[in-house]
Amino acid sequence: AVVSTQSTGTFLSVLMVSYISTSIAGDWCHLPRKAAWGYDRNSGKPVFKTVEEAKAACEASEECGGVGLDRVPYTVGGVTYTPTIYLLSVKDAARDPYNNHRYDTYLKGAC
Repeated sequence: AVVSTQSTGTFLSVLMVSYISTSIAGDWCHLPRKAAWGYDRNSGKPVFKTVEEAKAACEASEECGGVGLDRVPYTVGGVTYTPTIYLLSVKDAARDPYNNHRYDTYLKGAC
């Protein structure tokens, strides 16, 4: 197959712009498959249905440093949250994130 360098260059440019805008849009740093801190299921702290809902709650609080996503479901009050999405304190968000396939972490601010 013959590939035009012009179309390849355009594709790579679109791919790069897409990656950059996904990484820094809204001043959030997405760390896929990284955990800053897990959710304490006995804490009674709120969980959220979507990452965007959690980000909005986090942005409204100076005590929040990020959002955590745990792929293991959590049930509270007869409602199951799949995945478990929760807020990270500034202290927990400052921890060095570790590799863990179960989690995604979203930190306030650009990467």
